[in-house]
Amino acid sequence: MLLAAAVAAMWKLNQQEQVTRAGRPAWTSAPMEKRTPTEAPESKKPVPAFQIAPTAASLGPTLDPAMFTGSAQTAYKIAKEIPETLAEVPCYCHCDRGFGHKSLHSCFKDDHGANCSICINEAIAAYKMKKETKMSGREIRDAIIKQYGR
Repeated sequence: MLLAAAVAAMWKLNQQEQVTRAGRPAWTSAPMEKRTPTEAPESKKPVPAFQIAPTAASLGPTLDPAMFTGSAQTAYKIAKEIPETLAEVPCYCHCDRGFGHKSLHSCFKDDHGANCSICINEAIAAYKMKKETKMSGREIRDAIIKQYGR
């Protein structure tokens, strides 16, 4: 009896592992939905708050980078240089829930951003995308969501 159960389990596992190049089990005849890697479904996790096309004047000031050192200072400099871009990006430390932040830009209006590696890393990543690859705010937001929203 135990041997029969083991054989049945192994057969089922073997059938599940037999996948054709089309992405469907070998024993089915129904076609699977065709997708390219860029069309893969996005994460089902909720995306934190962000703003769409804000003006610098509507965002308010961020703290002076001179108050900080190291990577925190770098992130606060970035917040001064590209405030509109950071406002279009969600912050994946989820400070929108705990602190009512409206976007990644909000993290640098107080000292929260200096004490959070997620905020710092997202700001630096957004800056690199903006300056090195000339991505738009929306493209940067999409890239951050793809990277952090897993």
